[in-house]
Amino acid sequence: MRILNSRLVVVAAVVLSMSIAATAVHARQIKVADGQRTAGEVFENVQALKDVTVDDFMTLMGLMTASVGGDCSSCHKDAGTNRVDWAFDTPRKKKAREMSLMVQAINSDHFGGRQVVSCWSCHAGRTRPILTPTLDQVYGEPNLLPEDLIYTSAPDLAKPGAIVDRYLQAIGGTEKLAAVTTITATGSSLGFRGFGGGGMVALYAKRPDQRSMIIRYKAVGRDATVRSYDGKLGWIQTPLNVLGEYQLHGSELTGARLDAMLTFPDEIKTALTRLRTLDPQEINGKWLDVVQGNVVGSDNMFATLYFDPETGLLLRTVRYGASPIGRMPTEMNFADYRDVDGVKLAHRVEFVWLDGRDAIQLEQMQLGAPIDSNVFGKPTAVEALR
Repeated sequence: MRILNSRLVVVAAVVLSMSIAATAVHARQIKVADGQRTAGEVFENVQALKDVTVDDFMTLMGLMTASVGGDCSSCHKDAGTNRVDWAFDTPRKKKAREMSLMVQAINSDHFGGRQVVSCWSCHAGRTRPILTPTLDQVYGEPNLLPEDLIYTSAPDLAKPGAIVDRYLQAIGGTEKLAAVTTITATGSSLGFRGFGGGGMVALYAKRPDQRSMIIRYKAVGRDATVRSYDGKLGWIQTPLNVLGEYQLHGSELTGARLDAMLTFPDEIKTALTRLRTLDPQEINGKWLDVVQGNVVGSDNMFATLYFDPETGLLLRTVRYGASPIGRMPTEMNFADYRDVDGVKLAHRVEFVWLDGRDAIQLEQMQLGAPIDSNVFGKPTAVEALR
């Protein structure tokens, strides 16, 4: 299954990149006007998911394609060419619409509206769900995946607060961390499987909840990647995207605020509530301590944090946003912790979402430097500052 998923990721990344590139280069981008919040307001012929905010809709498309092992061209006519027609109803697009409504109806009619069933529940990366188990699976070792949402701490494990406190102590202690008011850093993008590398990275963060990550590419005419949050409003711009830049309104806005707060490690207990300790999980051959919490100010977003039990360092965070057809995970991986003025901070960061993956290597990092507030604004304004 891992080999299949790896292959699907590569194929989807290649086709998605080709599709978006062809659309953006040869066709007019869809401009999101001020005041437009939902997918139904921005795109033509959106029916089943028209009330989803446009930022969540873009992520949700990634969730849908991941669930069925497809890509844009699976449902959209001529995706990957300059003749793409996103509004046209292909047979598979019609079926996807029916299935989306079915998932919503199952959760509404049988589970009181709780998110229990998703596209992934049955498809798990396949166009057609498997109907019959093999006997090797029946009598072999079970392939058990951990649930994403757990409501209570597992018994006989360390308290979640103690795990977080050990992490804070390992990177310098709460007194030094609390004194960090701003973080600025520069570096380069490493890309993923040949895509997105070679860019110049700039990271800006200001306590308690302002953050901007900018990747500027060498290719002429290629827009920068910008993810910005000014403490209230958030924006995304990714190169060759069908929408260009667009404002965040849904769970992506909540996620942007959480990302900004967790840039300052001592904000964990402020950003997350109802902390609980989950059973240890194995990631990349290493068993990690796991802490989960609900995102403050959100009714449905939660985040899971993974800590190295030997060093105490935070190695991964995964936040989950809600959608009508399943939860939308966004992951950040941390490595290469280095000392910066008595505080250890990760210099290797991977940002992984359902439509792509950015890997960056930071080299120069400074604490306490003044930051122009404009770098947390709209991407077009941020790019004008270069």
